[in-house]
Amino acid sequence: MIIRKAKKEDIESVLKLTKIPEFDNPNSSNNMESREYFKEYIKNGIFLVAKKDKETIGFVTGEFMLGGYVYIDALSVNSSLRGKGIGKKLIDSFEKIAKAKGVKYIHLTAPKSNKKTIKFYEKNKYDKGKEFIQFYKKL
Repeated sequence: MIIRKAKKEDIESVLKLTKIPEFDNPNSSNNMESREYFKEYIKNGIFLVAKKDKETIGFVTGEFMLGGYVYIDALSVNSSLRGKGIGKKLIDSFEKIAKAKGVKYIHLTAPKSNKKTIKFYEKNKYDKGKEFIQFYKKL
């Protein structure tokens, strides 16, 4: 398995990894929007893919924010390959790139109901937030 920066030709295989219940991608109903969403990460963010042979088996995307931090927007691993260290390798590679770019903090959100996801981030030394409440408004 290798982890590398994503290329435009990886987008189609990454889109397949977003078609799972645990991954709520607001653009998944419109593939053209999703393609543009991922192209933007290739240009301006951190977008890594995990490849085994020629198959994309996982990915992570992140967006640089003001104040020296990056927001992890998405992390997904093929559901049949979870628990084999792929997500850990993606996160480790992501952190290495972020640190090299001067990032001081990584921020992400995870659904409170997804215990496996929460356990994954805790195991990878991410702290649960105590000071912030997430707000959203659908327009």
